[in-house]
Amino acid sequence: MEHRRLIAVILTLTLLLGTLSTAALADEQPSTDTFCSMTTSGRHSWRDWKTDRAPTCTKAGSRSRTCGRCGYTQTESIPRTGHSWGKWKTTAEATCTRQGEETRKCSICGAKDTRKIDKKPHSWGEWTVAVEPTDHS
Repeated sequence: MEHRRLIAVILTLTLLLGTLSTAALADEQPSTDTFCSMTTSGRHSWRDWKTDRAPTCTKAGSRSRTCGRCGYTQTESIPRTGHSWGKWKTTAEATCTRQGEETRKCSICGAKDTRKIDKKPHSWGEWTVAVEPTDHS
């Protein structure tokens, strides 16, 4: 009698586990980096990604997600965004004796970028006589 009861319990557990694992497989996603010890398939059941550190213009960010079964956390890098430069604006006009300057600004972080403007060429006028010539000079 005990033997039959034990077999019935084993069959019931087998049926329950088979049903649970089949239903659970529908929302599991394969993992390329680890094995989930909480499932027979070894696949993690990932929760949604969350941003741990937002990327900036100059620094990469990171995001992570956790397996809802075993608690393993997967982390990956988010590439830096790069600057979003505005248009160049002249901040100092170039002349024939000095260079000028242009500046632009990042609309995200406020960083400034500056470049030089080449000197303008001289604009020579007509020749004029400064000293009239003489017989001796």
